[in-house]
This record gives sequence, C-alpha cells and structure tokens, in this order.
Amino acid sequence: MFDECKHYELLSDRQRAAGVHRGNTLKCDQKDLVTPKWYRFTGAAGTQMPTSCVPQHYCGTHAPGWLSGSHPTRVGQIINGKVCFHWSKSCCNWHASIQIKRCNGFYVYKLSRTPVCWLRYCGNAGFGELKIVTNLMAEHCHREGTRLSSRWSSYSFATRMETE
Repeated sequence: MFDECKHYELLSDRQRAAGVHRGNTLKCDQKDLVTPKWYRFTGAAGTQMPTSCVPQHYCGTHAPGWLSGSHPTRVGQIINGKVCFHWSKSCCNWHASIQIKRCNGFYVYKLSRTPVCWLRYCGNAGFGELKIVTNLMAEHCHREGTRLSSRWSSYSFATRMETE
C-alpha cells in the first residue's frame, strides 16, 4: 500500500520561505514542480505551509501561495485544502486545490499545478507578523534611500511593541 508519509519530495530551498523577499529570484511552480505529487516542506523553507496571507514578492516569486484554512489534526488524516496566491491587492487572486496529510511529526502536501506562472507554494520559515513588518519597513527605507536603524531590528522592534 502506498504511504504518502514515506514517499514524497522535499521542498527545502531558502528562497521558498515565506519570510524571504524574492530579491532577484523569480520562480514558477507551474514549470518547476512535477504535479500532482506529494511534497514535504523542510529545512530552510520551513516545516509547513503558512496559514495566513504572505506579502507579494516573497517566497522567490511574484505571487506567494499560502494555505487558506487549517492543517489536519489527526495522524494519518488527509484533507482537501485551498492554497491562495497573493497578487494585486488580493490575498486570494488565484487559488489551487491540494490535499494535505498529517504524518507523525510533519505534514505532506499533494500539490496541484498552479493556475498561471510566477506563483509558488511557500514554506513558513521566517514568517510572522513582526518579521514581515520589519522586512516591509526595511524595503520602504531602501526605496527612500535611507537605512533601517539598528534599533528597529526584529528583536528591538518586538521589545518596543511589548512596552508601548
């Protein structure tokens, strides 16, 4: 019997992380991934798909993909899921249907072909409100030709938020 928890491909590239701005990278899962197939997020990409909207131009592409919904709760459980791709002021400008299985200590995802190019399935590494706010502030400063002061580093920003 086929066991998805033992037969999957790894997605571990740092550029697939939701907390990493794409920089000069521009990837497309419509061309880069063999689908449908089971995949596991690991390493620098993170441990699972994020469950909240990822900002545009992160995850190595223009329109990053995130899981709109929740992960399965029981080991061995497979559920249907919806991945949204953020573009043009819409956190779900495009979407793809996938399956998710909870294994013992991790999840695997049966990913489908993305609707168009420059969309990518993201891992959750480096993704969280404070990290994203800090990244957005740094991008703004870069565009304005200024520097993000060291006092606004992720740690200082978190401390500052807690005391205000």
